[in-house]
Amino acid sequence: MAKRFLFFIFLFSLCKDVCSQQLAQYTMYSFNHFGINPAAPGDQKCINAKIAYRTQWVHFDNNPITQFLSLQAPIKPKNRNFRKGYSSVGLYIENDLTGPTKYTGYYLNYAYHRSVVRETYLSVGVFAGVLQYSFDRNSVTLASQIDNAITGSKTRFIYPDINPGIWIHNNNFYSGLSIKSVLGNSLKRVYGVNSKLTRHYYLNAGYRWLSQDKSFSLIPSVMLKFTPYGAPGFDASFMYDFENRFDIAISYRFIDAVSAMMKLKIGRFMYVAYAFDYNTSKIRLASSNSHEVMLTFKLCKAKDDKELPKEICPAYQ
Repeated sequence: MAKRFLFFIFLFSLCKDVCSQQLAQYTMYSFNHFGINPAAPGDQKCINAKIAYRTQWVHFDNNPITQFLSLQAPIKPKNRNFRKGYSSVGLYIENDLTGPTKYTGYYLNYAYHRSVVRETYLSVGVFAGVLQYSFDRNSVTLASQIDNAITGSKTRFIYPDINPGIWIHNNNFYSGLSIKSVLGNSLKRVYGVNSKLTRHYYLNAGYRWLSQDKSFSLIPSVMLKFTPYGAPGFDASFMYDFENRFDIAISYRFIDAVSAMMKLKIGRFMYVAYAFDYNTSKIRLASSNSHEVMLTFKLCKAKDDKELPKEICPAYQ
């Protein structure tokens, strides 16, 4: 019964008239801007690597499970004057499993960051790659074994994908807009003629209040997610950062969940982060929580490490 219910929800989310979120969801977006927006800057002088695991709606049959791996590195300007402008390149791999469906995305990234007003940068970037999408018919229970919309025991196909973004930030403020599934690839081979991936828009922003002694920061942030035919999603979080060594945050996802997050610096270049979601929607009757874990590594040369500022711009989280 639970499998039928989940399968109905998934098909409903893919219909043309009520397109809702079809992509992976993360609670710790404020710790992983790069995963949301290809123009989001990493550290200007260090290589950033992240790996994460999320299990959503624990104890729910066939609950969504997501992993990602990212790598982002600056291309240093010849004169090392980062204020004028610099480029960055990256790699992003994401795997999302939801019941009978699974997709894995492989992306290369390029972004250009340019100073426009004093310490304020404008960045443009793009993820370009491929998505491998699959559907396992054997993992669902159908009312009729003869269903023209679902053919074969396992359907798998690969198609190109492009996700552009734009970002603006300074030491205390950031804001970005990105689009995923720009090409709107068709899913008719699995769900019928009118089924496709719809464009997803992400708009996020944050601001930092730095204490007078520069020992801690308060960083509120928001993110709006929407599709052309679906109801928008809204996240708001409030984070306390202590000397870029320890972060705690609370977050609210509109009509869905309340979350608690923390991030801890371990050693010189490693951070570990954890998020817990408590569902406030009706889905809590089947599952009341989700968990997310992320490891971050900043790979810096000794020379560059000494040059890093004590107060890190929130855009570099």
